[in-house]
Amino acid sequence: MGYDRTLVIGEHKPMSRYLSRKLRLLSLFSIFVVVLCHVCDKVSLPYDGSAPYDASQWVAYFLKGSMARVNRPYFFMISGFLFFLGLKPTLDGFAKKWRKRGFSLGVPYLTVESFR
Repeated sequence: MGYDRTLVIGEHKPMSRYLSRKLRLLSLFSIFVVVLCHVCDKVSLPYDGSAPYDASQWVAYFLKGSMARVNRPYFFMISGFLFFLGLKPTLDGFAKKWRKRGFSLGVPYLTVESFR
């Protein structure tokens, strides 16, 4: 089958493959939308309808203008879900999680910023 990383939720129950695939697809969609936003940065349509435009411009504008607004909340929700994955809902559990995350993110950040 291949490498299958086991993730735990709450009381050390493994995450189902179905949920893992859903998170991967959601992340892939969000990455695609971020790339689309950067590629279609100059696409705009006239609001008064005076100038003709083709279907590809309209699709690009629709995707960038409306669909692109969901990528940041998706990333935020996925990050929050994965952050609290395996967390014991106690004060000690929260403190342990924040210490661990603060060390794993804070030390590299401070190291890089100290050389600026």
